[in-house]
Amino acid sequence: MTDRTPIIVICALGLVLVLLLWACAWQEKAHQRAEAYCQDHQMVLVETAAGERCAPLWALERTAR
Repeated sequence: MTDRTPIIVICALGLVLVLLLWACAWQEKAHQRAEAYCQDHQMVLVETAAGERCAPLWALERTAR
């Protein structure tokens, strides 16, 4: 180990933290875009096993009965 090892480890952990925060922000932004798209098309954003998708309101009303 050299004298620079702690600095390298701290920088690597900082980079991982920044990438994690960026990924969370990107996912939240994608979710907001999907919600806006669904609302523009008079649909509802639903969560399925395959992920989120837009569904027409009448389909949700039918499954609620």
